[in-house]
Amino acid sequence: MNKCLIKLTSIAGIALSLSGCQTITPTGPRQPLPEIDHIVVDKGQRTLSVYSNKTQMAQYRISLGKSPVGHKQKEGDHKTPEGTYTICKKNPHDRFFKSLMISYPNKQDTENAARQGCSTGGGIKIHGYEPHLSWVSQNHPLIDATKGCILLTNPEMEQIYNATKVGTKIQINP
Repeated sequence: MNKCLIKLTSIAGIALSLSGCQTITPTGPRQPLPEIDHIVVDKGQRTLSVYSNKTQMAQYRISLGKSPVGHKQKEGDHKTPEGTYTICKKNPHDRFFKSLMISYPNKQDTENAARQGCSTGGGIKIHGYEPHLSWVSQNHPLIDATKGCILLTNPEMEQIYNATKVGTKIQINP
C-alpha cells in the first residue's frame, strides 16, 4: 500500500512540475506584490524572481527566445540578452497583453554588434500572451518560442506589471 502511495505522489509531483503554470511565491498566486526594486532572470533554470528591499517576493516559471543559450548578439538570433539592464517603459496595451520593456541594447551591446557589422535588434521585453493564445500558457515554460523576450502567463504578468516601475533594475543571468 505504501509503495502505491509513493508512486502516486511521485507521478503527481512530476505532473505538477511539468505543468509549469504555478507561480512559486510566498505571497500566493495573483496577490498584489509590494513595489519591485529588482528583477533577476535565470535563463538556465527558466525562472524570473522579483525582489523588494532585498527580499525575494515571488518566483515565476518563464519561456525565453527560441535559441536561449548565450547572449543576444544581433537582430534575429532569437536569443534573450544577458547582463544588467533596466525596465525602460511600461505598456498596458501591448499586443502581448502587457509588457515591461528592457533597456537592451546597452552601449556594450551596440559596440559589439558594430564590430560584427550587424544590428543589435531591440524590442526585448517581459510580456504575457496575446489574448487569443492565453490558453497555451498552462505549459509555456516547456517551449521557448519568443524572438528573445521573456514570457509569463497573463495573470503573472499582471501581478508583476502592477508592482514594477520604470527604472527597475533587471539582471539576466545565463
